[in-house]
Amino acid sequence: MKLLLTFFLTLLTFNTFATTDSLFKSVTIGGYYSQGNINSSSFELSSELSRYNTKHNWTIMPTFRYIIYNISPSNSSVCEQNEFYSVQNYTFNSNNNLKMLFFSEVEHSLNKKIDLRTSLGFGASYKLKTKSLPFEITISEVLLPDYFKRSQIKSTSIQAENVSFRSSTRIKFLYKINENITFVSVNMIQPALYTKSLDNNSTISTKDNTIFRSSNQLDFLIKKGLSIGFSLDYVNESYLQYLIDNQGVVLSPSDLNFSFYLKFKK
Repeated sequence: MKLLLTFFLTLLTFNTFATTDSLFKSVTIGGYYSQGNINSSSFELSSELSRYNTKHNWTIMPTFRYIIYNISPSNSSVCEQNEFYSVQNYTFNSNNNLKMLFFSEVEHSLNKKIDLRTSLGFGASYKLKTKSLPFEITISEVLLPDYFKRSQIKSTSIQAENVSFRSSTRIKFLYKINENITFVSVNMIQPALYTKSLDNNSTISTKDNTIFRSSNQLDFLIKKGLSIGFSLDYVNESYLQYLIDNQGVVLSPSDLNFSFYLKFKK
């Protein structure tokens, strides 16, 4: 039911703005294998909604990953949302290549026992692109406050809630191999400049509070509006190594996800 509601809300969002000529929409469905805190295979649903004009652009990119597992002793199968990660940004042009931007993230993870991590910041991006070269590079720099929360586990002294102030450097590399094949790599590193516990129970220091994300896609165009591809995502959130789960196991800071997908776009 939760999956159907998610899919319905995604379609509803698309249809709400469907009359806008300058709109880009895509829905991606795929299977994935995750290796890290939970080794699992299941499926994911992601989408992208962007509105463009000559000066302004906003984009919403949510990704939902689900896991199917058995519950003992009934041995019944349950489908549960494993991870949710969404990026939102708004940009406005200063000139052809330089843009000012607002950037936001929202994350929830069963894998990493994260109830909520969210951030919002302001910065700039610059695109390096020439007509003679088949690739483009976009570099973004943002300063942003970050809020993190997870359930407190009894009889432990783990971090449950904290705020951080981060710098965020994002580099996007897009290479058009030919008319039908595109490679995209997005890498982002977010070291903390300041960290404070909100529950006076912090075991996380600023120097051990860095987030790194790498998302890599190889996309094959089948026909207009339809493509297939492979993606490899790596995430390292270093502060997780100072937290433990409900069984007293130290969390791994790293997760690796490999997926095969089918993408519909308009």
